[in-house]
Amino acid sequence: MIVVSKAIGEKWAAQQVCGECGGRLSLAWGGLYGRDSYVLICGNNRDHKGIARPFRLAPIDCPGFTLYDVNKNRRKELTQAIGEDKAKALAPFEQKLTLTNSQATFILRTVWPEAPDQAVVRGALICAQYGLNPLMKHLALAPFWNKKTQRYDYEPLLSIKATRIMASPQGHWSYLDDTPRVATEAEGMREFGEDYDASKYYYSITKLKDMASGREAHGFGLVGKGETIYGMDKGNTARNQANTRSERQALDRLYPNVQPVNVDVVDEKYVAEPKGHLGKVATQTEKTSVAANGAEGGEVVEGGATEVLDAEGSAETKKSLPAAAHKRTEAEINNITTLGDLFTACFLDWKFTKTQVLKELNVKSQTDISETPAACYRRLRAVTEG
Repeated sequence: MIVVSKAIGEKWAAQQVCGECGGRLSLAWGGLYGRDSYVLICGNNRDHKGIARPFRLAPIDCPGFTLYDVNKNRRKELTQAIGEDKAKALAPFEQKLTLTNSQATFILRTVWPEAPDQAVVRGALICAQYGLNPLMKHLALAPFWNKKTQRYDYEPLLSIKATRIMASPQGHWSYLDDTPRVATEAEGMREFGEDYDASKYYYSITKLKDMASGREAHGFGLVGKGETIYGMDKGNTARNQANTRSERQALDRLYPNVQPVNVDVVDEKYVAEPKGHLGKVATQTEKTSVAANGAEGGEVVEGGATEVLDAEGSAETKKSLPAAAHKRTEAEINNITTLGDLFTACFLDWKFTKTQVLKELNVKSQTDISETPAACYRRLRAVTEG
């Protein structure tokens, strides 16, 4: 029996089950039980305490149900990003339940052609070994700015959906205590002791229970305050990232050895579109995550400083942008065949965001562009470099 308000009780009765036996919860007035409030009661045993939210893997999340089937707009965006020919080449893999190493390699090289071989090989091995499909946002190759080499490195990044898929054959679990959520100070001190420092980190906790075996596990997720995280340009927050990391650790503790190690995780809602221009980058650390395609926040400029551009790109900011590293030849310009190529080239050469490119081309969205990507680049170069 749990004392609750009416609003919280109605919500939990609809979404949660008993945290001890998994039984159904009912909301009642507690007068019969000596309580002057509403209470949640387990249908199997009214003395049970605690709540749990069962995890259910939706069919859409399973291999074989792809984003192409349920989101036609994403198919269109992918085609615009990497070109119609490449998108058609990926079509046979949309319904693949599992991928071979060579198939995963083909997908990764097609979607992220700028990624180095090492990142592609590692990502392909993960997909083949764990039954993941990049076309379902199970895995992405995320660009990271390396201050030492002054270039972008790429590393595989798992989605939290992929983490759940890998754990699901091991059992059926529920989320206890309305987690993931902010970790209390007592929980943080119990886990980290004197190293707990809420002034420097966001702490989140996830508590899980395998309802069949009764096994429980908890996980913590930490994000440094001021840390730039992957997907911030798409709405990801430090708290959401901490929640995601805490769930990943809890699943790894509940079902050990079922997911790859040393691979960070992100909410798939914030996985960037492939083959776009590079977005918001932090320079506080030697290697920090950067979102791809469509960012409208800070960009790394020459010398490692962070320039913040507004959505329109102020005139004062544009004056501080570095010149292109080299003047593109006509052959290189002719190789700009997709909008993804165009946005990448404009970012690399002039640090233009996608918004700035569209503004300079005098269009509201990329679907309004009628010229070829190469012609668009020549027009932008004429305006930018005189």
